[in-house]
Amino acid sequence: MKTAALQLDGKMIIGGSFTTYNNTICNRIARILPDGSLDSSFLSGSGCNGQVYSVAVQTDQKIVVAGSFTKYNGVTVGHVVRLLQDGTIDSSFNTVLGADGTIDVIMLQPDGKMILGGRFDTFNGMAHSRLVRLNSDGSIDTGFSVGTGFDKNVYALGLQSDGKIIVGGSFLNYNGISKKRILRLHPNGALDTTFDSGTGFSNSDVRSILIQPDDRILIGGGFSGNYNGTAVLRLVRLASGGSIDTSFSANLNSTLFTMGFTADSKLIIGGNFNSVSGVAKHRVARLKLCYNSSKWDGTNWSNGFPSVGKELFFKEDYLFTGSVNACCCSIDSGKIVTISSGRTLGLSFNYSGSGTLVLEDTASLYQSDDEMMNTGIVHLKRKTAPVRKFDYTYWSSPVENQKLVDVSPTTLSDKFFSFDPDANYWKNEEPLNAMATGKGYIIRGPQGFSATTPEKYEAVFKGIPVNGKIKTPIGNADSYNLIGNPYPSALDGDAFLTANSLNIKGTLYFWTHNTPIADGKYVSDDYAVYNLLGGVGTRSALASGENNTQPDGTIASCQSFFVQSLSAGEVKFENTMRILEQNTLFFKPAKITEKKKVLEKNRIWLNLTNEENVFKQILLGYVEGATNGYDTAFDGESFDGNKYVDFYTFNEGKNWVIQGREFPFQDSEEVALGYKTQINGNFSISIDHLDGIFSRQQEVYLEDTELKIQHDLKKEPYEFSTQKGIFNNRFVLKFTNEKLNLAQIETDRKGILIYKKKEQIVIESEKSGIQKLQIYDLAGKLVLEQNNNQNTIVISSLKPKNQVLVFKVKTENSLDIKKIIF
Repeated sequence: MKTAALQLDGKMIIGGSFTTYNNTICNRIARILPDGSLDSSFLSGSGCNGQVYSVAVQTDQKIVVAGSFTKYNGVTVGHVVRLLQDGTIDSSFNTVLGADGTIDVIMLQPDGKMILGGRFDTFNGMAHSRLVRLNSDGSIDTGFSVGTGFDKNVYALGLQSDGKIIVGGSFLNYNGISKKRILRLHPNGALDTTFDSGTGFSNSDVRSILIQPDDRILIGGGFSGNYNGTAVLRLVRLASGGSIDTSFSANLNSTLFTMGFTADSKLIIGGNFNSVSGVAKHRVARLKLCYNSSKWDGTNWSNGFPSVGKELFFKEDYLFTGSVNACCCSIDSGKIVTISSGRTLGLSFNYSGSGTLVLEDTASLYQSDDEMMNTGIVHLKRKTAPVRKFDYTYWSSPVENQKLVDVSPTTLSDKFFSFDPDANYWKNEEPLNAMATGKGYIIRGPQGFSATTPEKYEAVFKGIPVNGKIKTPIGNADSYNLIGNPYPSALDGDAFLTANSLNIKGTLYFWTHNTPIADGKYVSDDYAVYNLLGGVGTRSALASGENNTQPDGTIASCQSFFVQSLSAGEVKFENTMRILEQNTLFFKPAKITEKKKVLEKNRIWLNLTNEENVFKQILLGYVEGATNGYDTAFDGESFDGNKYVDFYTFNEGKNWVIQGREFPFQDSEEVALGYKTQINGNFSISIDHLDGIFSRQQEVYLEDTELKIQHDLKKEPYEFSTQKGIFNNRFVLKFTNEKLNLAQIETDRKGILIYKKKEQIVIESEKSGIQKLQIYDLAGKLVLEQNNNQNTIVISSLKPKNQVLVFKVKTENSLDIKKIIF
């Protein structure tokens, strides 16, 4: 097969030297259906008696065929014929004698005319050396004259937007003027002397020409010497005026015969080569390139608004108020291009120039190709959550060679730290040190900030934006390592965890700042936690159900975080982990975009709180791939970052802030809950939010093993009192209701006796005095508390309500728990 052309209906005309297709006779031309089978409705008859070199489909879907043949289906034709859609000859196209030699290339013009190039000397008996233009009826266009024409063959043609014609081949002269293998003609056939091809190609020939939408010219062939003094190897791109475009470089080790653009703006090439720029590619390859361009002059775009595939050139300042994808970007010296907050500039290739790209807070520069090297400068702004002078923010740098001191110039010089995984402690950093790419740091608030009233701080990172594959070292097994997003765009936490699953445990820890509300006595900074099961926040959800501190799997630019190593080695960052937009979650109020759930998840978020703003959240979930043992992907240990309380599921002797359990869910499940508190007093355990089966009919109960209470958490929070300490056996999460025997009145005459006498409750202890009495209702609320040292206590302050009361009676020798109905 030598050539092919696609019809609007998806069928394809193919031509070449073949004589059969799928064992069916079809001499040198055929039409195939989209599934590759032969189209029997295409009536080519006996076909062509010589090779087909070029086919083209007109806008009216008629088919022009050219080559070395002299007959089509037994009818004499002069190396070119036009067919109707059914494959029969179009008699309205009459070239009379046609060409006296092979026609290698057909180029259709928008006006219906066509240019033919090849190895012929005459057309219809008249001198037309290797090039002729025909009218739509097949007659010669006398308004197009090549004079004495070319001394050697024409193999390739291209049409620029102004109607000028690029011609390539093996020729050395045109109309008596030296032009080696490439030239440009005016629409009337006259040589365009403004085309800067210089000495042209030094050897071989040009076999294919492809004009980009911005009129730049892709040229391929067998040439392997130089173009106008610059070394080239079989594929080159020229500016629209003929000078070489040094931004494009691709070297082939053998001839390129054909090329075209794919639907997604890539370049596909075919030929005899088996290597492209040193990469093994056998006879066909697809290349990335910027196939279009547009310049901003301060008022207008030269070639339309930015879009995919376009190279952007900024000659003046510009503000992007929306997100845009382009091919690459260059900014002139002294000019500023700004990306508004929350918006993204996505580039397939690199960012260059001597100007400045400003990324406002939460804006992103997104790049998809790991191989691209940036040379332009960005100023990336990032605002913290509200902080005070003595608060620390966790940072990483999205630019090269960012000095620590430039992140927060007024922070005291001894308040810059990294984390030493081997010592398991913070390490002082010299403020003038450059931040290592992919490494995390903590920096205290500016010295001029208030010690009590928090406010946001805006850091500015200035330098070349990081792109491509990054590797960051981590410490020995089980060590904690502070690393960070190295890119000026958000990172997909799931992709990062999956790619590094052999080197790190599957949980990420993000430090947050919780600004105390009025009279918020116990508000504490803490670590938000994320793994493949989900995220745990450090504040309760809003009325809308939204939790602004709960990680959603996106890691914002400039954000550092802790991971725990499985073994000494390194973690890797790659562009495949980067995501468009969603760059807002730097642990401050910002709307979270819900991620698409890949695994089926059934989850419960529980909060431990009190009325003085203590808060600790855990996540329990039943998910595909999890077990009831330890799973690195789904189980995350508590980092115990809250200085007042910790709350966790307790399993295999460890405290889990996130725990994945075996799927599918069984309602016979029981999960131990533990807590640690530095505070005496009343607390509450409540459901923050639910999903999966728990958001529907599935019951959720909390059993207080100390008070022998089973409480329905879906109806209301469970309130309880506690002393300071660690309690790993008090609470169990259950999913079926074990009915209590409420009619039973506890009696044990050898120990504690509780009974009703008239409208009073009597508590008696035969062996020793009662030191402390606590009475709870079934919801766990403390109803009454007395400290005594007597054998009998009479309670008259409670009114009978036919309710179950739980009595916790402490004597010198025992602690008894009884229930009565009163």
